[in-house]
Amino acid sequence: MKHGFSSFAAGVCLALSVASALGGCERDFSNAPGAGDIVFSADTLSFDTVFAGFATPTRRIMVRNVGDRDVTLDRIALAGGAASPFVVNIGGVSASEVGGVRLCSGDSLFVFAAVPDPRVGCDFAFGRLSDRLSVYGGGNEWSAALVAVVRNVNEAPSVVSSDAQWLCDSIPYLVRDTFVVDASATLLVGPGVSVLMDRGAVVSVAGRLVVAGESRRRSRFAPVRSDGFYESIPGQWGGVRLRGGASADLRYVDVACPSFGVECDSSSSVYADGVWVRDAARVGVSARRSDVVFSNSIVSDCGGGAFCFEGGRALLRHVTVADYYSWDYRQSAALLFRLADDPEASLSVVNSVIMGSLTAELYPDSLPVGHAVLRSSLIRADKKRVAGAAEVFIGCVTATDAHFRDRKSSDYHLTAKSAAAGLADPSLAADLPADFEGELREDGSPWNAGALQTIE
Repeated sequence: MKHGFSSFAAGVCLALSVASALGGCERDFSNAPGAGDIVFSADTLSFDTVFAGFATPTRRIMVRNVGDRDVTLDRIALAGGAASPFVVNIGGVSASEVGGVRLCSGDSLFVFAAVPDPRVGCDFAFGRLSDRLSVYGGGNEWSAALVAVVRNVNEAPSVVSSDAQWLCDSIPYLVRDTFVVDASATLLVGPGVSVLMDRGAVVSVAGRLVVAGESRRRSRFAPVRSDGFYESIPGQWGGVRLRGGASADLRYVDVACPSFGVECDSSSSVYADGVWVRDAARVGVSARRSDVVFSNSIVSDCGGGAFCFEGGRALLRHVTVADYYSWDYRQSAALLFRLADDPEASLSVVNSVIMGSLTAELYPDSLPVGHAVLRSSLIRADKKRVAGAAEVFIGCVTATDAHFRDRKSSDYHLTAKSAAAGLADPSLAADLPADFEGELREDGSPWNAGALQTIE
């Protein structure tokens, strides 16, 4: 990054030199600037949150002569001098201070700034770097602040070749590119741990991935930017891919804003409880000839549908699907199941809610009798179009609206008027006494279909 900054600075310098040569006119720069002659284009030059140890992009600020005279500035300087965490290029000169700067009336001078090696105390999750850029002339001083918020991170290796544990819940782990868990290794991600994924980064598991989140200390895989506008933008990183023979045990973890959520290659297996896959650009959870169990989980707003199974065995219990993807028109149904030449393929959906924006969130021809069965679930589908519907849909209710509390705010609690309220059969999921939030489903009380038991 330092090399790139220097090369860029050289280009700026060359451009300014050519401009000066082309000007070719004699001007009077003997004037000192008055108090109102010089302004900055901004009071503060701010950098987005940056990661410790990783150079920032270059930003710019302009010094403008708004007076009616050409002037010579005594100097332009960083208050921190050479010790400043910021580096600057002032009018084509890479230095913390430049003197005798000439500035024509109505002209502007570009100052480029960056933080080549942002560092804060290692015991702090966040730190703040600041300095001041000042212009001096005619006994006057004009200043603009330089500010960068630095986030400490644990940089992930490219490969985990032996058993490893990520347990720090105060400082996130940063994955910059494809990250591999070798076939002989197990990676344990502890409760409350955040794994930040850079653009395009993929978690590729050939061995075993265990995420041991808790209902009150959820773990998460999320993009490096997930604040404000970026909170629900899909496709900000790759996803979690289980390669052939790999396995994953995922508990109380969020997988937010990937291109694909959880992808299972042939002969892999995944058990998920309390998982939320949201805002995937493509399919939320996909598997080919694999063993997949999702319980007490939510899959929402995915561009290629929530679940796609090709062969293998899939079991969904107390799952909420709320696929209202809004970034593009979604053509794939929320739940898709194909035999894929697997005579033992099976799909079982129990005590769940399958809802979305399409008129039918299940393809009629993707529910073959003897291989697919849905029990005690609320679905958006036309059962009349499904061959053998009486054997496929057992105790199910169809509706066009699940009556979530506030789906636009991703609140998938049911309201009292939802047809999913009291719809679940406790005998089909007796080993799931707690829901997505860890709230108990009490014996003797009605159980609700979907991941969330509490009625709002």
